[in-house]
Amino acid sequence: MHIKNWFKSIDVFLLLFLALFTVDMVILKPLIIVAGLLFIFKRNSLKDLRNAPLFYLFIPLLGLFNFIFINPDFSKPHLISFLIGFSYWFMSLLAFNVIKNRVDKNEAAVTANTLDAWFSVNLIWSLGNLLYVMIQSRSLNPYMSADEAFGNSTGDYIRGIILGPSYLNMFVNAFFAIYYLYKEKYKTALAATIVAIITTANFANFIFILILISCLFLLRKKNARQTILIQLGLYVFFYLIISHNNLAYITKTLNGKKNDAMETQALQAIKLPFTNKYPNAWFNKYGKAVSFMETGEYLSQSPKNLLFGAGIGEFSSQLAVRTSDIPGIKKSRLFSKIPVYVAPSFLINHYGIFAAIYSLPPGYHSIRHFPSSFANQLLGEYGLLGLILFLIFYLGYFLKNYRMLSFSLPLLLMLCYFLMFDYLFEYLSVVVFFELFFLLDRKQHNTHLITNNDGQ
Repeated sequence: MHIKNWFKSIDVFLLLFLALFTVDMVILKPLIIVAGLLFIFKRNSLKDLRNAPLFYLFIPLLGLFNFIFINPDFSKPHLISFLIGFSYWFMSLLAFNVIKNRVDKNEAAVTANTLDAWFSVNLIWSLGNLLYVMIQSRSLNPYMSADEAFGNSTGDYIRGIILGPSYLNMFVNAFFAIYYLYKEKYKTALAATIVAIITTANFANFIFILILISCLFLLRKKNARQTILIQLGLYVFFYLIISHNNLAYITKTLNGKKNDAMETQALQAIKLPFTNKYPNAWFNKYGKAVSFMETGEYLSQSPKNLLFGAGIGEFSSQLAVRTSDIPGIKKSRLFSKIPVYVAPSFLINHYGIFAAIYSLPPGYHSIRHFPSSFANQLLGEYGLLGLILFLIFYLGYFLKNYRMLSFSLPLLLMLCYFLMFDYLFEYLSVVVFFELFFLLDRKQHNTHLITNNDGQ
């Protein structure tokens, strides 16, 4: 395709927005949001900032109510922390409206071509990450390297153009793999699956495999089912041949009794009422499971905690971690310059788990131990009211017209699972891609209906 024709076939602004806004650099995101708003306001007005999930409006208002009336601490560190947390939700709202504006203005094919362009760049970048690791490890298969910097940690380097934790790259590529299956772009679906695999986000890969298996029954075309079988075969090949150490790691993780002495000692250092009461319980083997118990314990302490939670950045969030003084955490330039703020509820709960795990070598910094989870954030910081808002005004937004959706339904299921593993809304990347896929899915359905009606 001629370069001029190629540019005409995509939305260059949307491509740049995706490439820059989803990068894991906090300071870059508000700049890109402002640029995006200035661009779309050339032809639109504030009235066009509508139809976003009301969750993005109600959840920060709930946090504001908590800040003023439930947890009225107006100290400078707390105020700065609250404003940053509030801005995360505001940027989520604005980002949704920016991508919705572009999807509404473009033909569905243009948005699809733009996604293809982003995927191609990320694919090349991710394979470049792998090549870099091969060179650094001096091995054609760094996944089996004896060097602790590589081996099971090789997947951590496959960050793609998001430049965040490698599992973010995995989540987005899992979305693309399902999307391309539904769009009958089978070779591209395989390419997306390969990127998802080489990130070695083991527990995310597990749910992705389950989704692929379900697609064997949902997709009836022979080529689609053959592609899915090849995708599953790639997983078998990777874990049995390329990186069987990761398979051993998964087996070890599923059997908490095999935690080594360092893990056991670190977790035992966390003195909690329920761990003392149930010293041999299975949840004591996993830091994340302990964090869920802590969240439940916190909510049960008072009706105020149960209904409202601790407040924005006050219990369990990326914000709470970044503003704190936990040793071993590398802070961005922004968070290294703002005052340290350790929220009281965070300090007596998840702070201890983070500190214990960060005291271990990097090889132990696993999602099975970190408290990072949107479930902990939602319940711990916004309480039962926050959960209700999420179910009605976020999930409800995407499910209210579920009959008109195709590929975005399995993506929503995957997103709900991925939310258990990190504070994904604060990254402003994975969720943005899910919402774009949803808007495209709905657009294609509406276009199909119009075409059919015109044909009649």
